[in-house]
Amino acid sequence: MHVLDVTSHHLFKNNVKQKIYATFKEELLKRRNISSLKEWIPYQKKIMKVFKAAFPNEMFQKLDKIKFQTVSTEKFEHFSIENVNIESVSGWFVNATIYRPNIKGKYYGIVCPTGHSSKTKDNYVRSNQALARNGYITISFDPPGMRGEHQFGNDHFSDGVLSFLSGFWSNTYFVLDAIRCIDYLETRDDIIKGSYGMTGISGGGTTTIYASILDNRIKASAPVCCVSNSLHHLLEENYTSCPETIGFNYYKHAIDSEMLLSLIAPTPLLLVGGKNDEVLNEQLAIETMKQVQEKYRLYGKERLATIYIDPNAGHEYTLKMVEKVVMFFNKYLKEKEEQAVFLKKDDILYMDQEKLLCYPPDKTCFQSKNKQQFIANKRNFTENDMRAWVHSSEIFISKLSTKTGKAKWAHKISKQIYETNEHMKLPAILLANYKKPSEEVLLFFTDNGKITHFINEGFLAKTAGMVPRKQQQPNKDVISVDLSGFGELEIEKDGYDFTGWCSQIRNVSYALLFYGNSVIEHRVKEIMAIIKYISNSKKYKKIILCGKGKAAIPTLLAAYLSKDIEKTILIDLPISFETLTMHVPNYYLPDNIIYDAPHKFELYEVVNKLKNITLINARHGDMKLYQLSKENIYQKQVKVVTSEDNDYEI
Repeated sequence: MHVLDVTSHHLFKNNVKQKIYATFKEELLKRRNISSLKEWIPYQKKIMKVFKAAFPNEMFQKLDKIKFQTVSTEKFEHFSIENVNIESVSGWFVNATIYRPNIKGKYYGIVCPTGHSSKTKDNYVRSNQALARNGYITISFDPPGMRGEHQFGNDHFSDGVLSFLSGFWSNTYFVLDAIRCIDYLETRDDIIKGSYGMTGISGGGTTTIYASILDNRIKASAPVCCVSNSLHHLLEENYTSCPETIGFNYYKHAIDSEMLLSLIAPTPLLLVGGKNDEVLNEQLAIETMKQVQEKYRLYGKERLATIYIDPNAGHEYTLKMVEKVVMFFNKYLKEKEEQAVFLKKDDILYMDQEKLLCYPPDKTCFQSKNKQQFIANKRNFTENDMRAWVHSSEIFISKLSTKTGKAKWAHKISKQIYETNEHMKLPAILLANYKKPSEEVLLFFTDNGKITHFINEGFLAKTAGMVPRKQQQPNKDVISVDLSGFGELEIEKDGYDFTGWCSQIRNVSYALLFYGNSVIEHRVKEIMAIIKYISNSKKYKKIILCGKGKAAIPTLLAAYLSKDIEKTILIDLPISFETLTMHVPNYYLPDNIIYDAPHKFELYEVVNKLKNITLINARHGDMKLYQLSKENIYQKQVKVVTSEDNDYEI
């Protein structure tokens, strides 16, 4: 039953866009108006606090000794390779391949993170060989879950977004692996210590940028084909970015490519791109670099920030690009204006991929680390803690519109629109007995559309007493509401949704997390606003709150924070956030992500704080039913029932 007009699919996303863009543009203008080093330094320090806060503590722990094991070595005509496993996070190993010149001596080290594939691919083989043949020792390694050696439990889209839930941002693996590579190079006798270069393409370019901000041993940074406008990608082009690319709360401070590159200043920086890049925009890279050069100019070092666009390249690391990068490293590492040894395609040895494998002992993965975060942390949250999480800005219902239809037996069906002060319109169905007005109302939320559980003698129709017409229990009015992203407010699909990794709810979920917010927070506020509005109307003596599926989690949290609820009923509620991190793909996520849940609250802990609550078909993350006989995480006052026929008695 349609309540809103045909533009309803745009409402939620447009609301999110307006909120984020307003803050982002304000912060961006503030930054671009900085005109002196005296203004820039304190601003940079403020941004660095936000930048670092997105990472877990492990990112900043110094190792007394780096653990590594050499797997194999092989010598070729112009260079040699060594395959080495290096421990990065406890139990997690970097599968690194070292390329080095055959002539004995000491060389500058170059860290070469791989993009979203494997170090065995042409892009990385040719760039590392070319650097080695120009007198550098390079270290190439796979990122997790990118069709390289790190596979199970490391999907950077699915397991990666779950890392927001655990508080262990997935980008930690990408960046810390690069830093550990430098730690390893420091142990080698053939390395000139203390000064390193770094260059990677695509996702490896992003890793290059982040590591260059965090590690001052990187004295020259050359990211390739990686500058994007992630906010534009997410909310305008509708492309789902990788969750490791932007940190929690970054958008609120306009931290995007321009700001990240500016944080590298005054370290020498060469930004490389391809004119025909199929993924990124050449003009965007040029415009971004102009803004970055302004920050370098504050240091009097604008010549240290340069850009090279290969006129014949797409999204790749060409040998022409390598030539420019070699000359850049020659100038700022060797401190020589030295021409590069230019290699042609036929000069590159494309060896058997097996020769580059390290077989890392994967004792740890995204999935196991996410679970560990919940085990390691104990929570003792209060109502004030919960209110702080949903933020102090409260939304309220500014207007209720009702259009009542003709009588159906003793009942009337009304179309309602709850309008909030944040310009959201929440469509609802009211089913009420006009012959016997009820003093109770069931306020219902679900993820599969407000009308679904009315039709075909659904349990909502039975709860209202419409069917069967003879009933034993007093009838209740029923109000079923579509929250943001559900039912009529589901975000319109896009062509990118045809892929396996893109979806519009992912885009909005990511954008809000990057903004320091969340979809679930929006929904909790919407439920609370409707509860308060209904309570203030004094029409009903009792409000019963019911949530199902994805809507069960925000319904639970709203019930805990609201004072006017007689009873709470939750259908298909997952028992914990922890169990959600253990199963991919996951039905409940990403729109039910609470950032760093292990330090905030668990779902069963909130359930145990409610007095009159019933759980119907409580579930684990894999949707298996919770078995009360085998485990008991709930207190005595919590009623846990199983209803396999989905015909619920409310």
